[in-house]
Amino acid sequence: MGAPVSETNLPAWRHPLLRLHHHWVEKHVVPAEKAAAELGIDFNASAIRKALGYQRWTYHRRLRGLAIL
Repeated sequence: MGAPVSETNLPAWRHPLLRLHHHWVEKHVVPAEKAAAELGIDFNASAIRKALGYQRWTYHRRLRGLAIL
Protein backbone atom coordinates (compact mmCIF):
# COMPACT_ATOMS: atom_id res chain seq x y z
CA MET A 1 0.00 0.00 0.00
CA GLY A 2 1.13 3.54 -0.73
CA ALA A 3 1.63 6.23 1.84
CA PRO A 4 -1.53 8.09 2.87
CA VAL A 5 -2.09 11.45 1.20
CA SER A 6 -1.42 14.31 3.57
CA GLU A 7 -4.61 16.25 4.22
CA THR A 8 -2.67 19.51 4.12
CA ASN A 9 -1.84 18.85 0.44
CA LEU A 10 -5.49 18.59 -0.61
CA PRO A 11 -6.86 21.48 -2.64
CA ALA A 12 -9.11 23.78 -0.61
CA TRP A 13 -11.92 23.58 -3.17
CA ARG A 14 -12.29 19.85 -2.44
CA HIS A 15 -12.75 20.37 1.27
CA PRO A 16 -14.73 23.40 2.43
CA LEU A 17 -13.79 22.61 6.03
CA LEU A 18 -10.14 22.87 5.05
CA ARG A 19 -10.72 26.37 3.68
CA LEU A 20 -12.68 27.34 6.80
CA HIS A 21 -9.96 25.95 9.05
CA HIS A 22 -7.19 27.85 7.24
CA HIS A 23 -9.21 31.04 7.54
CA TRP A 24 -9.68 30.44 11.28
CA VAL A 25 -5.96 29.75 11.82
CA GLU A 26 -4.89 32.85 9.90
CA LYS A 27 -7.47 34.95 11.75
CA HIS A 28 -5.73 34.07 15.03
CA VAL A 29 -2.08 33.64 14.04
CA VAL A 30 -1.63 36.88 12.10
CA PRO A 31 -2.61 39.19 15.02
CA ALA A 32 -0.48 37.12 17.39
CA GLU A 33 2.46 37.40 15.00
CA LYS A 34 2.03 41.19 14.78
CA ALA A 35 1.76 41.53 18.56
CA ALA A 36 4.89 39.43 19.10
CA ALA A 37 6.82 41.55 16.60
CA GLU A 38 5.63 44.70 18.35
CA LEU A 39 6.80 43.37 21.70
CA GLY A 40 10.06 42.01 20.31
CA ILE A 41 9.18 38.42 21.20
CA ASP A 42 10.36 35.52 19.05
CA PHE A 43 7.25 33.96 17.50
CA ASN A 44 7.52 30.98 15.17
CA ALA A 45 4.33 31.36 13.13
CA SER A 46 5.10 28.43 10.84
CA ALA A 47 5.40 26.08 13.84
CA ILE A 48 2.08 27.37 15.18
CA ARG A 49 0.41 26.88 11.79
CA LYS A 50 1.80 23.35 11.60
CA ALA A 51 0.59 22.56 15.13
CA LEU A 52 -2.88 23.85 14.23
CA GLY A 53 -2.90 21.89 10.98
CA TYR A 54 -6.16 20.57 9.60
CA GLN A 55 -7.06 17.05 10.64
CA ARG A 56 -10.27 15.77 9.11
CA TRP A 57 -11.08 13.31 11.92
CA THR A 58 -11.20 16.12 14.49
CA TYR A 59 -14.07 17.80 12.68
CA HIS A 60 -15.89 14.54 12.06
CA ARG A 61 -15.70 13.73 15.77
CA ARG A 62 -17.03 17.20 16.69
CA LEU A 63 -19.85 16.96 14.18
CA ARG A 64 -20.79 13.53 15.49
CA GLY A 65 -20.86 14.90 19.04
CA LEU A 66 -23.10 17.77 17.97
CA ALA A 67 -25.41 15.38 16.16
CA ILE A 68 -25.72 13.23 19.29
CA LEU A 69 -26.67 16.27 21.36
